[in-house]
Amino acid sequence: MSKFDNFMKTIGNAAEKAVNEGAKLTDLTATKVKIKAEQARLCERYEELGRVAEQLLRSRDEKPEQIALALDAIDRVNEKISLLEAELAQKKARHQENDEENEGAN
Repeated sequence: MSKFDNFMKTIGNAAEKAVNEGAKLTDLTATKVKIKAEQARLCERYEELGRVAEQLLRSRDEKPEQIALALDAIDRVNEKISLLEAELAQKKARHQENDEENEGAN
């Protein structure tokens, strides 16, 4: 066998290994993506459960201290979100005004 034939055989073997490794990685990645999708669905279900539980707990007259603290923490986060949403609205309005001024100047 000539050096060229040996070289071509080596290249062919390397290409075959690369294809096999690529297929293996694709297969593994596809399964990992499926796992992440199911984990995201699980998070959504936990979120739904949390919302239902929150409503039930808020409707109770007496709440254990841990639950009251958790509900207060939720309220604080919701307040922060409301403030940030208001800030975002202000920034959007300001940017829109600037864009309109720049368009009028051109």
